[in-house]
Amino acid sequence: MPKTSRKAIIRIFVENNDAIRLKSISEKRGMTQLSLVSRMVKWLANQDAEIQSDVLTTVPNDWSPAKSAKLLKRLAARASDVDARPQTVSRTTQPANRLR
Repeated sequence: MPKTSRKAIIRIFVENNDAIRLKSISEKRGMTQLSLVSRMVKWLANQDAEIQSDVLTTVPNDWSPAKSAKLLKRLAARASDVDARPQTVSRTTQPANRLR
């Protein structure tokens, strides 16, 4: 019996300006807003606790360039790990999300 994916429906509310930006991004990427948000949630859920904390926490006034560089290096390392995996054919013509 094939394994089926169980999905949850989650309602979100965003400020109007954010909704406009989200719509613009999804149109540029050629995807639905639902697909875009789903990918963002999937990406965030698959990050380690430190990256999740950095992304979800308000950036403090003492945020240093060194901390930014460290975070970017960690994200780049994860992206290169993804690049090393065999690529699958995407159903869209858009580039694959490199930070899964």
